[in-house]
This record gives sequence, C-alpha cells and structure tokens, in this order.
Amino acid sequence: MITKTLKNIPGTGYFWGLSAVFVAMRLLGAIDWPWCWVLAPLWIPAIPIATITIAYCITILLTLKK
Repeated sequence: MITKTLKNIPGTGYFWGLSAVFVAMRLLGAIDWPWCWVLAPLWIPAIPIATITIAYCITILLTLKK
C-alpha cells in the first residue's frame, strides 16, 4: 500500500534510492558520515513543504485576526 502511494509522488523514488545507497555505504564502512546526513535525502525535501505550510498557517492566522 505505501509503495503504491509513494509511486504517485514525483521524485520520491530518487530520494529513497539515494537513502538506500547511503545506508548501505554506511553499514559497509565506505563512508563515515553521521546518521543524520546518511538519512538526509529523506528529511531535507520536507523542509520546503514545512516552510510553505507554516507560512500559510501564519497568513491565515493574521488574516483571521483582522
């Protein structure tokens, strides 16, 4: 079910694939990065979405106060 949902979102295959490569490299000792950077392809794309959502909520709150 989740695989079907993720296929509908453009670009998710790239980020999941890149994360899988980074995790494999980390586990095999090919890279010595902290885990937060190994998993960065999963959480960095969420930053613009969170920023837009927060800006939208602030705009709505400021509009409702007037």
